[in-house]
Amino acid sequence: MDSSDTKYQLQAAILELEILLEAKEKKEALYQRYFEENPIVFRILGYVKHIPFTKESGKSLPRDKGTGLKPEPDFLAQRSDKLWDIFEIKTPISKDLMITSNQYRERFTAEVSSYISQTITYEKYFTRNPENREKVQKLFGITIQEDLDIVIVVGLSESIDQVKIHQKCREFHNKIDIITFDEILKRLEDQHTRDFGKFENLDGFSFHAIVRFHRSTKPGPKYFLDVGTNKDQDRISFFITERNDIAFTLYDHDGRVYDLGIVAMKAELLDQWIYLGFEFGYAKDRFIMTASINGRETDLRQKKQPVNVNISFNDSVLGSDILRTNFGVFDIAEYFIYNRTLTFKERHDIFDLIVSKYKKFQSIHTYISFDGTKFMYCNENGDLCQPNSSFGPIHHDELDEKKDTIIELRTKHC
Repeated sequence: MDSSDTKYQLQAAILELEILLEAKEKKEALYQRYFEENPIVFRILGYVKHIPFTKESGKSLPRDKGTGLKPEPDFLAQRSDKLWDIFEIKTPISKDLMITSNQYRERFTAEVSSYISQTITYEKYFTRNPENREKVQKLFGITIQEDLDIVIVVGLSESIDQVKIHQKCREFHNKIDIITFDEILKRLEDQHTRDFGKFENLDGFSFHAIVRFHRSTKPGPKYFLDVGTNKDQDRISFFITERNDIAFTLYDHDGRVYDLGIVAMKAELLDQWIYLGFEFGYAKDRFIMTASINGRETDLRQKKQPVNVNISFNDSVLGSDILRTNFGVFDIAEYFIYNRTLTFKERHDIFDLIVSKYKKFQSIHTYISFDGTKFMYCNENGDLCQPNSSFGPIHHDELDEKKDTIIELRTKHC
């Protein structure tokens, strides 16, 4: 699977589980659906395949002829050793896993004990009657071993002694493992940190903006933002190409050029509001460049090699290149600059804020316009300004037509 797909699936699984836990959601079906819609969770837990038997899945196991039992496990999940587990999902809310009558008599709550008894009954369905295993093989094309281990996802780890939980599971039935929801969340987060965290929180910059680019017949590149003092080194440029693509170009201190782009054919870029993001980060042994549209990464360049660059956003020009020769045609409603790469949760929070504030970009009434002759530059305070009204962009407030030319645009940064 493509690493970018894995990254987004992992991030989605983390965020969705956080939302469920923060909302203290009590409906078991929502947690079952979460696992069904986020197969990457099973992969992180070490499973290579899983089959749902939830009500929403429409699948069911055949009835046992001898006992009449029709088991209803949430999932059957196959481990990397080809053996299958019964995978049962409960809820994390208000689930005390153990009670203590005294320091020598700790036991599972009646509720958790009933979960364990239920899953053991499911396990006996496979163990005691080989005919059931044969039926499952014919129906689902899988070979179930005689003895299945059991995994129950329930509760939270707060105030729980994991060692005692493990010991009590072994006393009750030697094949049972209890995993809490926050333990699963931690495993997902740890996996994300191992695979992708090394490119987060790096020195560099992040530039995010709500912008609307307009079509222009003017030849040459139409610059959106240009940063630097030398056109051939220590420079970052964002512009629209003559093919109407968005280009992100970095010139390092030695004059080497690193490019990213967002191709117009792959995304609707012009004449509509978009949430545009560019990030660059570097460390002694690596660097990363990313471009995104509406919260979705569209281009990426990352390498395990150093890059030598010295750039300050106090040398920024908005609406033109640093030579004041190529101007852009666009509207901008808001932008954010950070002196590092962001974490994926920070990106998500910003995007969530933007979508909520501007109602999915359908409610943007206040913005400034650059018509191909306007530009702004950083003053001594680091704010973008243009004291010369001849070159100042026009401030639009569709709810108040009396607004005038904008004088200063403050940088939002951390």
